[in-house]
Amino acid sequence: MLPQLQKHLDNQGVTADVYNNWFSQCFIEEIPFHLTMRLWDVYILEGEPILTAMALTTMRIHGKLLQKLHQAGILAFFTEELCRDWAIHDDDVLRQLRVSVEEVRGAKCGLAPLRECSSRCPGDSPMGQ
Repeated sequence: MLPQLQKHLDNQGVTADVYNNWFSQCFIEEIPFHLTMRLWDVYILEGEPILTAMALTTMRIHGKLLQKLHQAGILAFFTEELCRDWAIHDDDVLRQLRVSVEEVRGAKCGLAPLRECSSRCPGDSPMGQ
């Protein structure tokens, strides 16, 4: 899934340790705060497997930039730049996340499909009904 980017990261000596922090902190500090809140909604609904798909989405969105950077730039990107505004609307990120979920599922990585939202939200009815 993104073989050119993987090859570039390998050539630059960038290992998964660099972006492993995403998973240990569930993206809390690594992406813009407003997007973090949206991702946490999906995470609460879908569980841990969504993190794999979000990592893929992040790499896909920023892949062209990462392929232009050398090791120091890649490291700076993951530690300093990733939390800045992505210049892409959160809804577009979540649409790409849905695509990534399907791609990861197709690769048989054990990721269930995203749940469809019902037209009626739990908060639409009085408590206990």
